[in-house]
Amino acid sequence: MLDTNEQSIIDFLKVNQGVSSKEIHESMVSSASYATVKRTLAKLVLQNFINTKGQRKATKYHVSKAYEVLSSVDLDKYY
Repeated sequence: MLDTNEQSIIDFLKVNQGVSSKEIHESMVSSASYATVKRTLAKLVLQNFINTKGQRKATKYHVSKAYEVLSSVDLDKYY
C-alpha cells in the first residue's frame, strides 16, 4: 500500500511522464519538503514503481510497466 505522498507522485507521473524531481515537488499539494520528495522518489525506484532516465540534474521520472501490473484495480470501474 502506498502512502499519500507516494500515491500523489505516481498519479502525477501517470499524467506527466518524463518530469524532473523539481517539477514533481512543485506539483505536490502537501507541504512535503524537496528532500522528502527525493527520498520518496528513491524509494519508488527501489520498489520498481517508477523508472529514471538520465543522471543527476537531468534525471527524468516515468511510471514503470511493473507498477501497472502490480497496482490495485477498482473492479467496479474495470467492469
